[in-house]
Amino acid sequence: MELDDSTRLARSDRVATRWIGDEVLLVPIRSDPGEPVGLYTLNRTAAAIWELVDGSRTLADLASAICARFEVAADQALRDVLACCADLLRMGAVTQVGR
Repeated sequence: MELDDSTRLARSDRVATRWIGDEVLLVPIRSDPGEPVGLYTLNRTAAAIWELVDGSRTLADLASAICARFEVAADQALRDVLACCADLLRMGAVTQVGR
């Protein structure tokens, strides 16, 4: 699935979230004991993106918030948001909302 600045994502209910300091741990909830156990750690920027993913904001909205929060250039913020969200989508932590 191709992500762009108009994409909206929502968190999956199949992932548990735990905060430890500035990092976030994502733990996929397994329905089958045979599924591999996974644990994902998000850095401070990815944790901020995770906080913002709510199904109503576009990735451009997320990038604007990241730009303001971390004082980075708009184009860099959008690249970071797109890369992070692509990873979150691959791991099943988020789903795409409408189109």
